[in-house]
Amino acid sequence: MIPAEVIADIRARHELVAFIQAAGVELCRRGADYVGRCPFHAGAAERNPSLVVSPRKQYWCCHGACSANGKRVGGDVIEFAMRLWNLGFKETVARPEPGALSSSTSRRAPTMQPGRLLERVVDYYQKCFLSSLPAQEYLRSRGITNPEILRALQVGYCAGSLIERAPEQSKTRAALRKLGVIAAVGAELFLRCIVLPLRDLAGNVVGMYRRAVDRDQHLFLPGPRRGLVNAAGAATSSEIIITESVIDAISFPEAGIANAIPIYGINGWTADHDELLEKHRTRRVVLALDSDEAGQKASAAIAEKLTARGIEVRNVVLPAKDANELLVREGAARFAATWLSLAAVPSSLSLPVSTECSHATVSGAAKEEGAVGGCQLAVVSGGQLATAPESPATGTPPSGLETPPTAPNEKLLTDNRQLTTADGAYVLAFAQRTYRIRGLAQYVGDRLRVNVRVEQDGRFHVDTLDLYSARARRSFQEAACEAFGLAEEEGRTVARELDTLIDALERERAQFKGRGRTEAAKHAMSAAEREEAMALLKSPNLIDLIRQDFIAIGCVGEEMAMLTGYLAGLSRMLPDEALAVLCSARSGAGKSMMQKRIVEFVPPEALIERTCVTRQALFYKDENALVHKVLAIDEEGGAIEAAYALRSLQSAGYLSITSTRTDPQTGKQRAEDYRVNGPCA
Repeated sequence: MIPAEVIADIRARHELVAFIQAAGVELCRRGADYVGRCPFHAGAAERNPSLVVSPRKQYWCCHGACSANGKRVGGDVIEFAMRLWNLGFKETVARPEPGALSSSTSRRAPTMQPGRLLERVVDYYQKCFLSSLPAQEYLRSRGITNPEILRALQVGYCAGSLIERAPEQSKTRAALRKLGVIAAVGAELFLRCIVLPLRDLAGNVVGMYRRAVDRDQHLFLPGPRRGLVNAAGAATSSEIIITESVIDAISFPEAGIANAIPIYGINGWTADHDELLEKHRTRRVVLALDSDEAGQKASAAIAEKLTARGIEVRNVVLPAKDANELLVREGAARFAATWLSLAAVPSSLSLPVSTECSHATVSGAAKEEGAVGGCQLAVVSGGQLATAPESPATGTPPSGLETPPTAPNEKLLTDNRQLTTADGAYVLAFAQRTYRIRGLAQYVGDRLRVNVRVEQDGRFHVDTLDLYSARARRSFQEAACEAFGLAEEEGRTVARELDTLIDALERERAQFKGRGRTEAAKHAMSAAEREEAMALLKSPNLIDLIRQDFIAIGCVGEEMAMLTGYLAGLSRMLPDEALAVLCSARSGAGKSMMQKRIVEFVPPEALIERTCVTRQALFYKDENALVHKVLAIDEEGGAIEAAYALRSLQSAGYLSITSTRTDPQTGKQRAEDYRVNGPCA
């Protein structure tokens, strides 16, 4: 009898795609899989490839003549070799000649990439969850039972059987140990735990989170904390809900509220959270951290950080220890109702910073069934959740959002129709239908890609499309007519409404240009404030007064460094060039604290604080987003990738880049120019 560890080692050491190609089968990439002509039947004569190979699952299947008897033919690399060589299982595994699967003679496959290996671990743990009654019972005790949510977030369970698939001396075991999935003691790190993948904004698994089912314990993979749970939830609204734990975050979609994102404890805010807010241009955040003292202190600290970035923050104190306790106590329906009532009440942390509409990118995936608690729940790609807010015809605001303003901004169109902004969206109303638009961007002049939601008689249709594409408009028109049961004549009316919508959005987008340079006008000083400021500037002991301000905020010593940073902050207002400052000292000397105190002298609307800036992030900021601003980066490590952009911004006073994208009309690559203006300190 062949030992199980030998079989597992063979499967781990032979990459299926490479083995099949080595057998002379030509494979072509199709999405995440490969396809080719099956070598086990008259493959050369078939017109379409019938062999499908999944590198992620390490599984092949023939959809052609091999499966004509009704039983699907497929399997792993050993099953393929058995059919290829017409041998039995033992003979295939023990075959001694080159190319056999014997562990002593096999050609080692390339080491699997960490992200891909983690994807396979996530898939395996998800299968274990589906067959584990204790794991399902644990989540049921926490009020989380919706199978659609569990499937979308790829909730898994570690039963301890993964280690059996990675023999002691295999490359897979070594890779899993290096990632931390298998601990140094030889056991799985997440044993008897609920497991959720943490993904970056591209959807790649970059970390894992566990919650023990038999003890109150949270744990992550070793190394820097990376990745998010339900990152796509931020794309469903101009607002996101922040919870203290993962279990609290997935309690919200159980009640139909899908725009909840967890941090990882009171100090668990990461660079990925900052990148998420930046990507979706989030303008409102609702904090739903634990109601204890530690949770509320963390809420205050996060609120201070986010309001300094121009984000409106609301704090909701839950009538329970945390969101999950509230879900267990009240059930999904009452949880949703309670949340709506709590979120509608202004909090002490509610600090509105702008009455302008935000321009968040919104997912087009939504479906009408399964509405719970004011939201429509749907699964979108990448193992995430998305919602479409309930129709205003019901009189219920979207979950977690404020009631739309009673006097929204209004702009006159050429046909005297009013374009309004409400609840973070543009609204254009016609006699029969109302259109809500999100995701309007100022750049990409030959595209008008937005999320459009059209409502009529309590029903709605939502999609994300390029309004400059006639084909996309026609498809949207046909889908809307089908959803509302409209005749052909009324369909032509929808087409005319879309034309009016394009005109309105073009006018709005034209007004984006130059807004950055006029930002200061919103914070203009009064005559009395200006007179007081001029008197201070003309004071003969100005430097002493500034030093006294340093002492007042707790900074004693390092006066020259503080004054230098203070002047650099002021230099942002120079017409052409601003100063740059780099603080250099040994670890623990207080550089970060000094920087935080210096930037307290910078008005919040002029300050951009970041933990990390990636290589090309600054090149794709809005054209005037950095004009007369102070960009403060915490550590050198967070600025290394963006060093070239920072130097260029400092020397030239602006950034410019030419990049390529695919033209949606022709499918060809074309170049586009972007420019970001300074000065920026």
